Amino acid sequence: MKRWLKRGAIATFIIVVAAFAVHKLHEDSDTYARPEDYAVYSAFLTQALIVDNEALHDAHHPFVILDHTVEPRGILPAQELSAASVKMRDDLNRHNLRSLKFDRKFDIQSAYHLLDFEAKGYVPNSTAPLHLSPDEIKALPNGDFVAFTRITFNADSTLALFYVEHQCGGLCGGGAFILMQKQAGQWKILDQADTWMS
Repeated sequence: MKRWLKRGAIATFIIVVAAFAVHKLHEDSDTYARPEDYAVYSAFLTQALIVDNEALHDAHHPFVILDHTVEPRGILPAQELSAASVKMRDDLNRHNLRSLKFDRKFDIQSAYHLLDFEAKGYVPNSTAPLHLSPDEIKALPNGDFVAFTRITFNADSTLALFYVEHQCGGLCGGGAFILMQKQAGQWKILDQADTWMS
């Protein structure tokens, strides 16, 4: 009887440890952006900000990217981005209830910094005291940064839907829902729906 209880306790312990490991693995995978996320974001930055709109890219100042995802500002109208399914639209709102953290895994030709302005107590164009490292001080953009939501993909991961904002200080900036398509292994901007611009 004692041997049976001992085996049962060991089996229970193994099950609990395995369940915790699986939960932790899932939690970590749902906390940080995945390689395919970085591929989409990087392709967008390369196409929309660096190549197509040089006004948003000053070669003398690195890009600043918010180091975590944000919730979309506004709702994607049903008539916009018609290639995005209802499920993709629903998933975009549901997935963005929880933020993702970014590492330095963006593949873009420009130098960039990741910065969390809220954690640093930074408000654009304010005199709020900052507790920044020397590298972060160099990256301080006076309100100029890019922020992304999490991405939602279609069933076969050939379409990617997300929201992006570019803040360029003061009342300057804009936000848009972006739909990208994977073509011959490369992510390309398929369509976008602007939500605000100033």
